[in-house]
Amino acid sequence: MTLLTHLRTLAANGLFEALWVLPAFLRCYLKMRRILKKDRPRALLLVDFPELNLRLLKRAAQLKIPAYYIAPPQTWAWRASRAELLRAAQCVFCLYPFEIAHLRSMGLHPVFAGHPLAEAPCPPPLHPRDPSIALLPGSRLKSVQRLWPLMLEAARILAERHPQATFHVSLPPHLMPPLPNDLQLVTHPSAREALLSSQFSICGAGTVTLESALLNRPPITLARLHPLSWFLAKKLVHLPSVALPNLLLGERRYPELWGADCRPERIADEAEKSLARAQDPQWAEDLRALCKPPSPGFGAFIARHIEDARLES
Repeated sequence: MTLLTHLRTLAANGLFEALWVLPAFLRCYLKMRRILKKDRPRALLLVDFPELNLRLLKRAAQLKIPAYYIAPPQTWAWRASRAELLRAAQCVFCLYPFEIAHLRSMGLHPVFAGHPLAEAPCPPPLHPRDPSIALLPGSRLKSVQRLWPLMLEAARILAERHPQATFHVSLPPHLMPPLPNDLQLVTHPSAREALLSSQFSICGAGTVTLESALLNRPPITLARLHPLSWFLAKKLVHLPSVALPNLLLGERRYPELWGADCRPERIADEAEKSLARAQDPQWAEDLRALCKPPSPGFGAFIARHIEDARLES
C-alpha cells in the first residue's frame, strides 16, 4: 500500500472546523484525480468521508472506473440529495440496518454489510472495587480541543467524590496533551483497551460510542461544536439522538449531553448515575444483533461481493 495522504490532515468535525483543513483537502483531491486519470485503476474502493469520496466517485464514473462505496454518507441525517450521487457506484455497502430502507426509498440498491465492531466478542461487565472510567474525546484535533478540558474538569469533580477513581485515556499520539498530575490517569494505545479497563465511558459523539456500547461499557456521549457549527447543525440536522447506539436501538438508552448541556458538572452527574446503574448485557446483545456482519464476516463478505460483481461485468 502507498499512503498518499494521512487522514489526520483531513479530519474535521463541524462546518466551521472544516475550513482549517480545506487546503490539505484540496491537495489530496487533486492528487487523487490525477491518479485516476493517469493510472486508470481497475477499481476504486471508497470508505466513508463523503466530502472527498463523493467527488472522487463522480470522477471515476466519468472515466468509467468501477467504484464501490463502504459506509455511505449519512443522507438519513442531513443533505438527502447526496443519495443521488451514489447512483454512480457499482455497489453501496451499508453498516447500519436502518440505512437500507432509507436508501431504497431513494431508488438505490444498497447491500447490508454490518459493522466490523460487532464481530468482536462481548466481554463480561467490569466490577472494580473503585470507579474506573474511560475518557475518549475522539481522534480529531478540534474535537479533542473542545471536549478534553470538559472531561478533565468532570474527572476532577468525580475524583473529589471518589478519591480512588481511575480514568483510562486513549488519544492518537500526535494529539496527546500533557496529562495533569492531580488525577489517576492511565493511557492506552487504543480506545478498545481503555474501554476494556473501564466500567463505562465518557466519549465524544462518533463510532467510539458504538464500540463502547458493544463492549457493554455504557457510553455517556458528548457533542460540542463551534457556536457557528452548532447553530447550523441545529438548522440542518434533524435527529433524535447524537449517539449511534441510541439511533440503532430507536430509543435513548444511553445518556447524551449536547451543546449547552455539555458542562463538567452535568457530565460528572451523569457519570455518578452510571456508577449507580447496573450494566445490562442485553443492551449490548441487542446492538450486536442489529449490526452483526453477514457470513463469512465484514471484510470477506465485501471482498466476495466485489469479486462476484467484477466477474459478472
